[in-house]
Amino acid sequence: MKVSFALAGNLCLGFPWLSMDGLLAHLEFRRREGDSYRLLSSKVVSENVPVLPIKQTRGVYHCSVSILPGEQAMNMQTFYKRFASNYAENSGGRIDRSRGFFKDYVLRTPYICTNSLEFYCALTTGTGKDWLHDLLSGLVGLGREINIGFGWINSFQITEQDEDRGLVDPETSLAMRPIPITMLQEYGDVERLNFRPPYWDRSSSQLCAVPFSKVKLK
Repeated sequence: MKVSFALAGNLCLGFPWLSMDGLLAHLEFRRREGDSYRLLSSKVVSENVPVLPIKQTRGVYHCSVSILPGEQAMNMQTFYKRFASNYAENSGGRIDRSRGFFKDYVLRTPYICTNSLEFYCALTTGTGKDWLHDLLSGLVGLGREINIGFGWINSFQITEQDEDRGLVDPETSLAMRPIPITMLQEYGDVERLNFRPPYWDRSSSQLCAVPFSKVKLK
């Protein structure tokens, strides 16, 4: 499947790409747990990662990272957060703006100017397309700083593909996601990366081929 997003705002990323299988695992876990999801410890989350209906090879999902159209330049934007003192005439006391909840600060945010994003995944069940659509229907935005307008989703579309492009692109031989070098016969750029959800858990860190580098599977 190919999933294409139409975005309403620029995209703010804290990493060169979004790991889409990690996003899907997060959405599925949140759907299963409901409101109690935010109360769970990180240990529970890392030990009970849901198994997604996406093809796997040696524990690696055939689900690409985020793909942006063309060459995208990184930009910087500055935001100023200040306490609106004109709305606090009846506060009855001194408000400390140097620390705590009302602290003033400057936020520097890197962002990418784009109106679209896409990814590929190879589903394992006939109902996987419905699962994918239902899961993404509740998604408001992508990336960071969604609360201030970045990465808002206008719409998305899921289309079937003739070939699996979730792991390696069969036409260009480019890695479409981090792939452990133990799975590869040939590879170029290598970094120590996490290769499975949750991506903040360092237990899955291995030397991996970097997304969009040339590779050859064993």
